[in-house]
Amino acid sequence: MKRFPNIQMLLIGAVALALGAAAIPVALGIMELGRLRGSIVKIEQAVSDVKLARDVIDKVSQSLVNFTAKALELSPADRSKVLAEGEQQFNELDLAVQRVTKSNSNALSLDGQQRLGQAIASLTHSWEELRDQVPDAITPVEKSHHFLRILEQTGIARRLLLALEAEASQAAQSEAAASLQRLSRSALLLVSAMLVGSLASVAALFGIYHFATGTKDVNGRLKEAISAAERAEYSARAAHARLREACDVIPEGFVLFDANDRYVMWNRRFAELHEWEGFKITSDTTFEDTIRAGMTAGRFPEAEAAGDKEAWLAARLARHRQAENEEEQALHGNRWLRIMERRTSDGGSVGIRVDITDLKRKEASFRLLFDSHPLPMFLWDRNTFEYLAVNDAACRHYGYSREQFMKMTSLDIRSKEDQELLRNTVAGAAPGDVRSDRVWRHIKSDGTPIDVIIYAKMLPYEGHLATLSVAVDVTERRRAEKELRRTRSFLDAVVENMPAILFVKEPQEHRYVLINRAGEELFGMPSEEIVGKTDFDLLSTDEASLSFVRDLEVLHGAQKHSFDEETIETRSHGQRLIATRRLAIPGDDDQAQYLLGVAEDITERKKDQERIAHLAHYDALTDLPNRAAFAKHLNATVEQAAANNQMFAVLCLDLDRFKEINDTYGHLVGDELLQEVARRLQSAAEGAFVARLGGDEFTLVATGPQPAIAEALAQRLLAEFAIDFLIDGQRLRNATSIGVAIYPTDGNDAITVVGNADAALYRAKAEGRGSVRFFEAEMNAHLRERRAMQRDLDAAVANGEITLHYQPQMRIGSAITGFEALARWKHPERGWVPPNVFIPLAEESGTILPMGEWILREACREAASWPRPLNIAVNLSPVQFRDGDLPALVHTILLETGLAPHRLEIEITENVLIDDFSRALSIMRRLKALGIRISMDDFGTGYSSLAYLQAFPFDKIKIDQSFISSVVANPQSAAIVRAVIGLARGLNLPVIAEGVETQDQLSFLAQETLRRGSRLLCRPPLGDRSIWRAGRPRASGDARNRLTRDLSAALTDDFYARGARIRDDRKLIDPFYLIEVSGCASDEAFIPLSESECPLAKAAD
Repeated sequence: MKRFPNIQMLLIGAVALALGAAAIPVALGIMELGRLRGSIVKIEQAVSDVKLARDVIDKVSQSLVNFTAKALELSPADRSKVLAEGEQQFNELDLAVQRVTKSNSNALSLDGQQRLGQAIASLTHSWEELRDQVPDAITPVEKSHHFLRILEQTGIARRLLLALEAEASQAAQSEAAASLQRLSRSALLLVSAMLVGSLASVAALFGIYHFATGTKDVNGRLKEAISAAERAEYSARAAHARLREACDVIPEGFVLFDANDRYVMWNRRFAELHEWEGFKITSDTTFEDTIRAGMTAGRFPEAEAAGDKEAWLAARLARHRQAENEEEQALHGNRWLRIMERRTSDGGSVGIRVDITDLKRKEASFRLLFDSHPLPMFLWDRNTFEYLAVNDAACRHYGYSREQFMKMTSLDIRSKEDQELLRNTVAGAAPGDVRSDRVWRHIKSDGTPIDVIIYAKMLPYEGHLATLSVAVDVTERRRAEKELRRTRSFLDAVVENMPAILFVKEPQEHRYVLINRAGEELFGMPSEEIVGKTDFDLLSTDEASLSFVRDLEVLHGAQKHSFDEETIETRSHGQRLIATRRLAIPGDDDQAQYLLGVAEDITERKKDQERIAHLAHYDALTDLPNRAAFAKHLNATVEQAAANNQMFAVLCLDLDRFKEINDTYGHLVGDELLQEVARRLQSAAEGAFVARLGGDEFTLVATGPQPAIAEALAQRLLAEFAIDFLIDGQRLRNATSIGVAIYPTDGNDAITVVGNADAALYRAKAEGRGSVRFFEAEMNAHLRERRAMQRDLDAAVANGEITLHYQPQMRIGSAITGFEALARWKHPERGWVPPNVFIPLAEESGTILPMGEWILREACREAASWPRPLNIAVNLSPVQFRDGDLPALVHTILLETGLAPHRLEIEITENVLIDDFSRALSIMRRLKALGIRISMDDFGTGYSSLAYLQAFPFDKIKIDQSFISSVVANPQSAAIVRAVIGLARGLNLPVIAEGVETQDQLSFLAQETLRRGSRLLCRPPLGDRSIWRAGRPRASGDARNRLTRDLSAALTDDFYARGARIRDDRKLIDPFYLIEVSGCASDEAFIPLSESECPLAKAAD
């Protein structure tokens, strides 16, 4: 080196020059190496982030597909678990995407980042909708819709991440290539610099080695990145395969088309629906190829039905190209598909095919059920409330036509109050079945309100979220329920207030669960103290045990009901006899659920029954055996006597003049007299059977040797009656008449014996009171004759044998004022039968009722036909007052005949008032209210006539004939007549004197009338109805002449001037005359006329 310093210097200079020249490329290489390492780090980071996001998106995409398919089919519990796992996957997805988008090495453009964010947001939204849906409320179409959206958004996110990964890999490759180029340029510069000097070679070689080492490291890392990209592609392909497997699991057909409508992906179900014999789907097949193949195979009935298949195809393709399309398509074999298609952002499309054949059939069945359902049914939109469909029952029930309904909303048939309530109900309603517990008020077309209960279900209908409603009209049911509540309340009131005791016990411990008010009164405690207790808490041990046993017999015996009588000791009422009816009330299992009891306190009823049973055979007044007991005893006696060949006697007796005592002293005294008679009869009978047949009639049955026993008994009876009776401080003497018949001498049966004893009594009374008569044969003949007349009288009215005769009433010195109707009986064999004979027979047999009605109707009819409005008087029997509705009968006859009520005068005797004063007075007031007049007949013969005059305002009184006949010879009779006339004057009442037969009687009455300022009215005798002939001559002289003139003046103007014709058969049959006293100023009285002197007779002639 020393020898060659210049060379050394040169070498040093060369090295320095080489080093100086190599410093630049070395520095550039080092800089490029640092940049390359930084790019590699960024690329590795980006690749790592993208790989993480890709793995997450692959996992999420697969999981979401599986979760979606499972969540739509699982039970609620399993579905919740699957949804929780899906939620966790989403959280991981969000973190991975955020890491990618926020990474410094992110190679995505701003547009890519936005698209990725939108895809993730849409995917999240679809998942949340799916998560919040109720499984049962999701239709197959909705399921497919959610699945399609999730699948589509998952695919978009996946494609964006794959694009990101590809961009990152491409960026890494570009960056590595650029670094290699720069390193190559640096190496060339370094090699060139090495030529400058040998010393620079070492540095250059070192730099080259160093650069080569760095380049090798970069290439290694680049290969790793490329290998990772290949693995990512493999994972993507595996994820795609798993996605296809998941799609094949879906029960609906699924398909993806690219922008040219070529098949990208489809599942097994889609292939089953659209691959036919000779046609298979491949990735080169287009949507149009599929439709054309189906048209060729005849798979589309709509295309076959269309006239132009190409037009149909064009329309179908046009709908397919729309952004969204949903339709129903008919397939061969009466099958149906629902098609849902949607265009993706890259121009392709995704579609779902749902086999809705069963749904269509169900819809047809639903439509049939909907249209033919007997209840009103509606389908209405939940948003607009507009009706979508109504059935025939709704149209019939509400009165609207279907067209009218289609223009209405569900609010229009509701009341104003219910409209707002419906809005709130719809807004807050959850999916599923809904039954409104409230009753809605609907309005029919005619404005009639009805009450309905609505059953509703939410469902999709022709693109609408609709509600299917069924209306049940409960108007009548509510009315019935209201009536039921009213009835129940009424029944509760009835049960609570019914006189019988009602109780209910439970069957286990026999405790009371219900008792009504009657039960409270029986036990003497309120129901609160009774309910919950048993009979052992309320009754004695013996009584409770008996009741318990009888309860068990009903609850567990063969008979589920019973009726028993039991005696219990009560707190407030002592010992009571209770009749209880028990009944087991079964439940749904036919086992006794309750024991119902109805009890009645029959203590008093039993006593009444005993009294009634006693009264059925004993007289209530005298406590003697009555007619029924007598008949029973007599029949038994006859049987015994016939069997033993024995004799017995029947004694019939009644009290002499008992009616006079009854009329004079009153019924109370009469009753006490009968009671005393019964005691004396029993005392005198000495063991003989004594019975009261009614009134004052008594019978005795005496056994033993006859007639000695009967004679001795009769004498004892007469001796008893010989003693005065002391009744209520009054000493009364009353005899008896006795008739006796002997068995078997006077009859061999009970009826004959009694009848003959009665005939003997009748003879005893006729021959002299206070005597005893034994039956004789001729008595039987008289009895038979009386009975025969009774039978003839029954037929007399029907045969027209009863006729009416009319007796005129005249005012002294004036004209005729009216007539009195008198009944007459002309027997076809016996001739004229006197009224005092057949009237009592008629009253005794009851024939007086039809006879009296005929007499009243005939008299009113005859009077109504008279040309002059004269009065008509009719006698009524006490029997007519006692039986029937007399005022109604009189009113009916007046209406039928047209007779004015004021023209009718009814005559009654005091017996009418004596029998039943209150009833008679009420009937007379009702008759008086009709406007008719009422007169008192036979005045003065009773004991209480003055009281009767005070109690009732009579229109007229009649003096009995017994007083008039002796008025001249008997001063007492004259005094009575004067008193009656004075009484009538004071009461301003007309007075009729009956039976005026002599001039002296007439003169007496005229004199009394003159002195008192009264006037006399005369009634001469008359014949049958409308008799105009006067009777036998009973007077002569001026009185007869005046009568002739007055009769002529009274009748000629009023009758004969009107052209009346008198029949020739009107004859006189009544020899008696009546004089009416009514306070006139005239002293004249009408007297009988001979036939030749009567102007009526002359006119009749």
